[in-house]
Amino acid sequence: MAISRLLGSLLMVGCAVRAPTTAIVEIEHPEVVSPDGEVPIEAGSLPVLVRLPHEMRFHTAKVYVDGDVQRSLSPVIRRRWWTGKGVDLIARIPTDRLSPGGHTVRIEMNPSSKGWLDDIKRVGDDAVAIQFGFSLAPRGPRVVLRAIDENGEPRSARFQVFDAQGEPVSLGNPTDGLADPSSRDVPRNSLFAGPEGVGEFFAVGDYHVIASAGIRDGIERRDIAVSESAEVVFTVPRVIQTTGELAADFHVHTAMSSDSFVPDRDRFLALDAAGVDVAVITDHNRVRDPELPIEAMGLGERIAGVPGAELRLGAVGASFGHANAFPLSPSHRAPLQGDAPPGVAFDRWRQHHSAHPPGDLESPLLIQLNHPRGIQFGPNKPHRHEVHGLFEDTQFNPHKPLNQQVDARLRERGAMGGTVLDVDAIEVLNRFSVEGWRLVRADWFALLNRGHQLTATGNSDSHTSQLEPVGFPVNLVNLGGGSGVDGVLDGLREGRVRVSSGPIVSLIVRGDGQSVGPSKAIHSLGSAPTVEVALEAADWVDVPEVRVVVNGEVIFSEPVRLDGPRQWIVPIAVQGDSWVIAEAGWPLDRNDRPAGTAYAKVAPGHVPIGFTNPVFLDGDGDGEWGPIEALEDRGPQ
Repeated sequence: MAISRLLGSLLMVGCAVRAPTTAIVEIEHPEVVSPDGEVPIEAGSLPVLVRLPHEMRFHTAKVYVDGDVQRSLSPVIRRRWWTGKGVDLIARIPTDRLSPGGHTVRIEMNPSSKGWLDDIKRVGDDAVAIQFGFSLAPRGPRVVLRAIDENGEPRSARFQVFDAQGEPVSLGNPTDGLADPSSRDVPRNSLFAGPEGVGEFFAVGDYHVIASAGIRDGIERRDIAVSESAEVVFTVPRVIQTTGELAADFHVHTAMSSDSFVPDRDRFLALDAAGVDVAVITDHNRVRDPELPIEAMGLGERIAGVPGAELRLGAVGASFGHANAFPLSPSHRAPLQGDAPPGVAFDRWRQHHSAHPPGDLESPLLIQLNHPRGIQFGPNKPHRHEVHGLFEDTQFNPHKPLNQQVDARLRERGAMGGTVLDVDAIEVLNRFSVEGWRLVRADWFALLNRGHQLTATGNSDSHTSQLEPVGFPVNLVNLGGGSGVDGVLDGLREGRVRVSSGPIVSLIVRGDGQSVGPSKAIHSLGSAPTVEVALEAADWVDVPEVRVVVNGEVIFSEPVRLDGPRQWIVPIAVQGDSWVIAEAGWPLDRNDRPAGTAYAKVAPGHVPIGFTNPVFLDGDGDGEWGPIEALEDRGPQ
């Protein structure tokens, strides 16, 4: 019998550190899936996956290694649909400071007593402890990778490791796939480090390492030879200053999503390393408090977490779309919506938000339509139009009002009068899908032309740490004089957002003595305003082209040369109400992806794309804005 199964079936009665106010009961058949006690651990971390009884789905956990509590760990206990129904405990334990040989892990679990969980009838109130063992046999010397900024100060970073031929090196264990049945984070060749660095066991040999952070930062590439324990320091400078803006990812999953197996340690270190200032945690139909793991890991000064949820449109197993709702109160259960039409579902979430305001955050509820034309699950996989694609499933035609749509679900209103288009944002760029970006970009343009001021966003939709890196793409949100999370949420609502997976493009429109940037405000700038576009990009980012778009038509495009200008002035003629955006990066007619470049290494599968939100121009001077058929969807059906 494997050591993990033998020891996993033992209860540690009497070894809990708390006062024995509750009994410690036996789990008859605990299943320690990872680690496999018969296979030694080679890497500097140990992924843990334990399957638990259904009644433990609301427990919380604490991890001990050789009797020492791991205070910076935040184990996740969640419901599972992958590989059958049940409950998983997911964690990652650092092992790089442990000595070779046998070690013991003890996990103590207690029923939660917070918030809406009090209203659930639990099977019992008993504490449980499970113990299992593993053997550590490092593959080679311990190497610490650490990063500093341009001023020599320690900073967070991501380290990608390749062999001397440039192929990714697996830094995991032979049995890591046990802890990730999705295999989306297997193998691992990226390490994420806080300012203190990250330790890992390397086999003796030669490596090529890339140290990076976010799109605003430079990178350092270095060949290293490993023969003994060492510390290697890389410089990852901030090269683009975005004063008055914060970087936000509005679509991030943790292991609380039943289709994700990313441990909290990986998830929040990756956010820190990517320079994401604000992360909206949007687990599937589940609201959690991200501040708990953020504080446990000591990241509170660098990352702000916003509780949200990705809501499913349609019944279980018959989803026809996804949307994000945030901010939410993590102390209250997400509302049930069944197979409600979008307008009805969105109003239920608004009512829930009104009844249970999210603590200190003053923001009204924000709703974002997610990947409305489907999802691409991997850089080498096809775009899946049929998967959670709201516009695809309902045959939505963005050029027609709702009362002319084929699908009745699009025509139905909620209790508050809301429709499918009464949302704040639309996710135009999701992960690395170029096909999805082009399709939703066209939808967004058509909706703008019909008077719908939807903020465009780009998000990682990350369920993993390796395959879908957070911060690709990311939203740079102008705080507009505000601050913190409230400033970011206000900026999203008001359209002060530019999106980037590398190129950072800015837009100013001047006319009649005024200078304005993107927002949902309406401006009268005369009939011949001037558009000013500026481009910034770190030197590892490929930027072939810059464009100006007016009312959905590209009216200016120019190749970007390495030694050429980074600012352009483009006069435009305004004959009626109009909108203007700037774009930069990959040409619209190119179907390839970067290859053989630094960008292709740092962001594999991605294409460099950057765009602003619109400047809205009141061309007819009536004080209102509606380029073609102003807000007709909101009229009587």
